[in-house]
Amino acid sequence: MKEWLTFGAKVMAATFAVVAVIALAIWIDLHETDARDIASIRAMARLAPLPYSARDIHAKRFLGRGDTGYCLKFAAPPAAIDIFLSGSPGVLVAKLEKLTTNHKLIHEPNYDVQSTSNDALFLDTRFTNNAPWFIPPVITNGRKYHLKSTEQMQSGYIIVDDTRHVVYIYATLG
Repeated sequence: MKEWLTFGAKVMAATFAVVAVIALAIWIDLHETDARDIASIRAMARLAPLPYSARDIHAKRFLGRGDTGYCLKFAAPPAAIDIFLSGSPGVLVAKLEKLTTNHKLIHEPNYDVQSTSNDALFLDTRFTNNAPWFIPPVITNGRKYHLKSTEQMQSGYIIVDDTRHVVYIYATLG
């Protein structure tokens, strides 16, 4: 009986070790994927490194109808966000649109709907449905930078929620 318990304990220990190694490999792969996705979107949109104080960082690569896109979200103190933006060459040539109570960003799940007035910007969510953390709430105090197309990037934008101090970045390659 004592030998069986010893054998059983060895099997349990070996099983636990295998499960732990698999879990560690998955954790490393997920974090490396985030790092690769962040590096890709930074290169495409010509962005500075994320602020050291950035937190709640999420990144995802997705495949759409004929294109590949990336979305990235992070929170940071207002001064760190401003330093990030001013240090990003892609932002320096971007068209800025202010978000206010009269001109706000609204999440629109049906991307075919077009705004008939100038009081709302509808967020195209064709690609972000697999990243629910990316869909911002209604933003009435913020900025939207329309990034200029480059050889690396077909289209993109940066949305800054100046109330919650959260940055949303979206870029696609054609």
